[in-house]
Amino acid sequence: MRNVVNSESFTLDDALSGGYQKAETVMPTKETPVTDDSSRKKILAEAMKNSAKEEREEEVESLFAQSSDNKKINLMLTAAKVWSPMISVITSRSEVSMEDSMVELTQIVRSSTELVTHLVEEIKHAGLPIESEKHRWVLRQILATVSENLSNQYRHAKKIDIETTKELFSHILSSVTGKLPKDLSKGNEGMVSDLIASTREKMNELSGLLSLGEKDDFNPESESAITCSIMKAMQPVVTELEWFSWFTAPEAHSHRLAEMLVGGAGFIYEKIMDGEGLNPSRSSKVMVLQSALDKAGQSLASAYKRQALLTLSEMKDGYKNDGSTANKRTVVNRVKHAGIPFEEINKDFEKSLGLHVSLTKSGAEFLNTQLGGLVDGSKKSQHSDRGRHP
Repeated sequence: MRNVVNSESFTLDDALSGGYQKAETVMPTKETPVTDDSSRKKILAEAMKNSAKEEREEEVESLFAQSSDNKKINLMLTAAKVWSPMISVITSRSEVSMEDSMVELTQIVRSSTELVTHLVEEIKHAGLPIESEKHRWVLRQILATVSENLSNQYRHAKKIDIETTKELFSHILSSVTGKLPKDLSKGNEGMVSDLIASTREKMNELSGLLSLGEKDDFNPESESAITCSIMKAMQPVVTELEWFSWFTAPEAHSHRLAEMLVGGAGFIYEKIMDGEGLNPSRSSKVMVLQSALDKAGQSLASAYKRQALLTLSEMKDGYKNDGSTANKRTVVNRVKHAGIPFEEINKDFEKSLGLHVSLTKSGAEFLNTQLGGLVDGSKKSQHSDRGRHP
């Protein structure tokens, strides 16, 4: 009996017509030995070719199935990220009935949809091809960021100022992309351009930290992961800016705060990587920088809120002696004239950044020591257990 690799029939007509797809490959046996070296090589080569082709087809089918499954999983994970903050904010209010909670949820969902649509248009205006498959995950990140921001805003104020939020995120996005906001009034173009240019310098420094070769200007399309991470990191800052902005237009300060955040993230990144003798891949560098952006965003939001609370406390003290409307107006005007105390915010911010760096390094050493001890201990335990049994 012959050993057949592929059982499909193969005729001379097939070979001559070129319609042959999968040839029957006859392996040599005692009954049908192959004595010619060239024939043996042809048979072996054909068998290897068919085997490799079948493996490739199976691999493609497997990858396609995995890709389809991954898309479904990504959608479910995105849905969880989007809905969780909304559900959390409406279920935390025990005094509100379930019917009213559903009304509130509908309001947050509608506002989120409006804000996401606005940001997608801004992204397109900046020239980023968000429709392409490789940038679809950008939209998923934006959905999660918007949901968290609007949910926090509703938690604090019991309402959503969608127009202010639109402007804030538009200005933050323009700081990253270098493009002016789509609906910016012509009278503000010069001022906003200067603010964008200052932030872009910090963005280019980030690009230099990630570069494995020569320093390049930051490209928001190729650096879509960092672009999304900056918007996500600014989310807690935007929440505080929406809450209190020293009686000034909050969008006017978003560029400077974005510049502070980017600079702070660069500081954390450099200090963590400095002196460690590390030579990570670019993807690892991006992960470290994303973590640094996240920490910088939390620190900046905390520093901002601390100064806001101090200002509000001072205003309250000013109302105690004289509660008249005229005095309140005077106190408000004084605070408005003084503006956001960026110098004090930056001092608190820098202290927090220093703590993050020192605790991250010392904490890593501590964990390494402790985990190393646990590993050694488990090994000793295993050896000792083995010794007890014959």
